[in-house]
Amino acid sequence: MKKSILTLGMLASVFALSLTSCKDAEGTVKDTQEEVLDSRVDLMESKNEAAEALEKFKLDVYEDISDNNKKIRDLRVKEIKGTAKEREDYATRIDQLQTKTEALKAKLDAYTSYDESSYATFKNDLQENADALEREFKELENQK
Repeated sequence: MKKSILTLGMLASVFALSLTSCKDAEGTVKDTQEEVLDSRVDLMESKNEAAEALEKFKLDVYEDISDNNKKIRDLRVKEIKGTAKEREDYATRIDQLQTKTEALKAKLDAYTSYDESSYATFKNDLQENADALEREFKELENQK
């Protein structure tokens, strides 16, 4: 009899322990699910912020491109004094600036990724190109 009570007690202890461990597992699963959900929300917020930053950058560059196109029109109207060769070189440089401006716009239009690391690289590269283009415009505008 003592043996059966002892066996019954052990069996009850094992059963209670298994129920307790199941509840712990359910809690762990719920915690993990909440963490995954929080991570997804954070990822979506991050993607939205990156998309907004990209759109703002694109608008700024499009504005610069529009200014460049206006400068190109103004430079084409400007008469320069000099030989036919100098005027031809001047027209060629204007054509090159227009080609570079169009290439800058095409590069900007082609970029659609919102990955933070590639965006930073893209932004730096595009900004360097835009700055170099701006220097060329100033150099040509100052030419007499």
